[in-house]
Amino acid sequence: MLGCIHHVQWLLAAPEGKWRCNNCKALVTRKEVYPKFEDLGDDFAMRWELHEQGKPVPPPYTALKSNGGLTVL
Repeated sequence: MLGCIHHVQWLLAAPEGKWRCNNCKALVTRKEVYPKFEDLGDDFAMRWELHEQGKPVPPPYTALKSNGGLTVL
């Protein structure tokens, strides 16, 4: 059987600041995710670190009513 690539879209927050791959159910570290952790940007890194520290993680975007539509920040 091929190993799981632990794609970032498959990750779920697990207790105690850990991350779990929803595909294979393994706990993963930043070195094991795909694409490379360094390539995912500052926003992703901030959310990862906040969860590891046990702090609340804000939603990935803020939805605002603007001109009758939705503005993504």
